[in-house]
Amino acid sequence: MKNKPTSKTFLFGKRNYRFLFLAVGTIALGYFLMAGGGSDNPEVFNPEIFSFRRIRVAPTLVLIGFGIAIYAILTTSKPKNEQFGKPLFWASYRVSPNFCPSPPVGISKLLRY
Repeated sequence: MKNKPTSKTFLFGKRNYRFLFLAVGTIALGYFLMAGGGSDNPEVFNPEIFSFRRIRVAPTLVLIGFGIAIYAILTTSKPKNEQFGKPLFWASYRVSPNFCPSPPVGISKLLRY
């Protein structure tokens, strides 16, 4: 019994992995900004835990990071044959030299009928 050769391909494209790493970095930065602000003495209250950075900025960064991660998972990576924004079939499609598409019909011509 012969073993079939398997091709090793990644689940996502290069673009998707870049967005995933950006998301992980953004989430990590958000959690890093949330850390700290505690008090060494439990008898003393430290109002630093309610700073703008810990209440507004850090959770916003974490949510933005999760949004980037969702986008990275749901977006499709562009195929290798796609060049300059053309659809995939244009890479191998050739038009004969005698091909002449019909000219576009103007509004005035349509309104006559």
